[in-house]
Amino acid sequence: MGLSGIFVFTSYVLDTILGGAHVTVTIPGLGKLTGIQLRMIELSGCLIREFHPYGDRAFVSENSRLNAMRLARIGLRRKTGQDFGYDLRKWHEFLSSSEDDYGYRHPYGWSQTSRIVTDRLIDPDLPRLQALAEDPKAKGWWRCGASSRDKLHPRVRLMLANLRGEIPVNVKDKHVDAETARDILVSMTGIDCGLDADLWESTLVCEQRT
Repeated sequence: MGLSGIFVFTSYVLDTILGGAHVTVTIPGLGKLTGIQLRMIELSGCLIREFHPYGDRAFVSENSRLNAMRLARIGLRRKTGQDFGYDLRKWHEFLSSSEDDYGYRHPYGWSQTSRIVTDRLIDPDLPRLQALAEDPKAKGWWRCGASSRDKLHPRVRLMLANLRGEIPVNVKDKHVDAETARDILVSMTGIDCGLDADLWESTLVCEQRT
């Protein structure tokens, strides 16, 4: 998992644990952001590492952007109870006008976040990324071209372990509850096998053969 993925995933897990608390993270090049601000930046198709003083947009893959958008949507939906899909404008308008902004207008990172989101809203490439993120056919990046559990994408294997209640051996891997793991798997694959880890595994292995 890359640097930006660690920031997003950590914020996502902390928000899940702490509920309504406004979790903040400090991002090089952006300063301090709340979890909801971080998710809105990712929903816009930007990766946090792009804003790092030593970041390089040339090395950011489209799949990385799409995955960040999908994880951001999961986080926004779970945090707010709303679901505007990948419609950045609707999310921005909702969070900008609702009485409870869930930390979106928090002064820590509001100026940076609003500037990034506003710029992305007029970016002609955003609708294309939104369509790809929504399209299940575009979710095949997790396939590794082999028909065995060991060859499943590392993030898929991590989510399967979380579904089984296993604690990750690697300290860099984040442990999440089963419901969160299911949401992430659905976002990654466009498939929903509920909370049955064995069914997920057999289904995904079959999918890799197709």
